[in-house]
Amino acid sequence: DCSWHHTEEMFPIIRRRRPVGRALPFLVPVNPVNFGHPGMLSTVEAMAAALIILGRRAAGERLMTIYNWGHNFMIVNEEPLREYEKAKTSLEVVAAQRKFVNDEVINPKDE
Repeated sequence: DCSWHHTEEMFPIIRRRRPVGRALPFLVPVNPVNFGHPGMLSTVEAMAAALIILGRRAAGERLMTIYNWGHNFMIVNEEPLREYEKAKTSLEVVAAQRKFVNDEVINPKDE
């Protein structure tokens, strides 16, 4: 587990493969560094969420057992993760996300 700011140095294969970027939908981190700051998931929270959203719930839940706070991530994000997991397309994920965050937070207007 590491900060997203250090992902490429920790996982050099990412730099070589040049993957297409994707964003996770709204979730609330519970890691001790960024507790409660949406969009600031730790690597393990992001990996677990991605696994769950992609239909690998057991693997995502198992990953969160690494840390004593991991269970709390699952509790805090239970409803959004279940909704995102049911989505079949990225449009459905965005629609599900709107249940938890208003559009202004998702797409802030330039002022």
